Amino acid sequence: GKSNNMAAAQEVLSQSLEENPNNDKVALELASLYENSKNLSEAANVLKGALNRDPLPQTQAKLAEVTREMGKPAEAKPLIESALVGLPKDAALYTEASNIYKAANDTATVKTFIDGEKTVLAVTPSVNKENVVVAQAEALAQSLGGNTKYDPKTQKMTITEGNTTIVMTAGNRTALVNGVNKVMETAPTVAKDGKLTASAQFIATSLQESFEYKADSKMMIIGGR
Repeated sequence: GKSNNMAAAQEVLSQSLEENPNNDKVALELASLYENSKNLSEAANVLKGALNRDPLPQTQAKLAEVTREMGKPAEAKPLIESALVGLPKDAALYTEASNIYKAANDTATVKTFIDGEKTVLAVTPSVNKENVVVAQAEALAQSLGGNTKYDPKTQKMTITEGNTTIVMTAGNRTALVNGVNKVMETAPTVAKDGKLTASAQFIATSLQESFEYKADSKMMIIGGR
């Protein structure tokens, strides 16, 4: 039967891992077999052993998933966040991170990832009444390598990065990107601290960065793709 085959496969892989303890591929395969047969603590032990030898992001991600399945999402969070730094282009890891945050009820505030790295901006981004993720323009642009100039009198901000120049003004949905009119998802506003707040997606994509927002887990994912 199927369970016998699985047990036989586990036996073969266990043997193989004993002979080649540094084989991370075998460790991942064995852990996946244990996970599929709902033997989560065995899966976690194999992965922890592999991580002690070699902290590979694939192994961290698998242990994060198994840890979430064991009902310990808070323990899974640092594992998946570490894995994302190593594999910032892996879409499946962002999906797993999203599942972990939801399981941990960590969905109250927007979390920012830039090139896989969880990044704390000076002001945490938020979702405005138009359902657009907005961020302090200065903090976000600077974290993406841009320079910013803001004139509080005209409420106009200029962001420059490489060959790109963005000019945006509070209350006006139309921005200039390299002299061309572009309509933003929402008009910039001036926050209580006097700083300009604008669409995070507009700033990121205008600076040629990929942008994704997972609304259910409040993950803002910039770059890395």
